[in-house]
Amino acid sequence: MIAAPHVKSNLNHADRKVIIDRIVDRLKDSVDEFDAIAISGYSMSLIGSTVAHLLGKNLILVRKSSDVRYSKLEVEGCPNQRYIIIDDMMETGSTIKNVVNKIETLLFDCVCVAVGMYYSRLTSLGREFCQENISSTVRVIDLTERAT
Repeated sequence: MIAAPHVKSNLNHADRKVIIDRIVDRLKDSVDEFDAIAISGYSMSLIGSTVAHLLGKNLILVRKSSDVRYSKLEVEGCPNQRYIIIDDMMETGSTIKNVVNKIETLLFDCVCVAVGMYYSRLTSLGREFCQENISSTVRVIDLTERAT
């Protein structure tokens, strides 16, 4: 398979099922705390849309500047939502920052309540980034393992 290491698991149906089941398992007990799942990028659409469906949640799609698209909209979803950002990993924080900035600017009255990474754990630097750039109250959820 030709794909970046963190994308390979999204493309393989068996691996993708494991990831989706793990995320749903981690989030199922907190479904009352959020209304939507926010995602950005093609690889996240493979995971996020299914997770949102299985949890009965809305989906907020934030397009990357580089995305080829047939819509002029950079953000699509419902306003007035508490949302969780799900992403595979955080290198620089630019994707998370982009998601929050676009939602706050273009999709009124939405609040980020949590950020979860499923490919690699969020480092302490990543946690600090989320608390400094999103909110000091944002929850960071480890989606790399099933709930205990």
